[in-house]
Amino acid sequence: MSVSRPAPISFARRWITIALPVLVLVLAGGDHLLQVIEGGIIVQPGLTPFTLALGLGSLAAAVALLTGRRIGWLFAISIVGWEIVAWLAQWQAGTPRFVGMTLLGISALLITSREVRAMYRDEPGP
Repeated sequence: MSVSRPAPISFARRWITIALPVLVLVLAGGDHLLQVIEGGIIVQPGLTPFTLALGLGSLAAAVALLTGRRIGWLFAISIVGWEIVAWLAQWQAGTPRFVGMTLLGISALLITSREVRAMYRDEPGP
């Protein structure tokens, strides 16, 4: 019994599918880095190392997602999850950012969709 592989997805379709998650990761990463540079951490001042790591990780995840490799997709999923946790913590602290949380939620749904999972799955060897 042979396993049928889906037809390859064109570059344009891949870009359209992952454009929003990449944009959101870049914007969230930039936001975190600006918070660190300005010294005004919204949640708590003691979270500077976490915010810095999350900002750099978000930017790296955006680049990794563009590589088309499974490890980049896994990294992007984990960073989006941590981003959602951070933004929910901001909401709990009394500084909700609803647009950002909404975009992160949509990004999480997009990169975990069946089509995107198929784009990034490991192909079996010959």
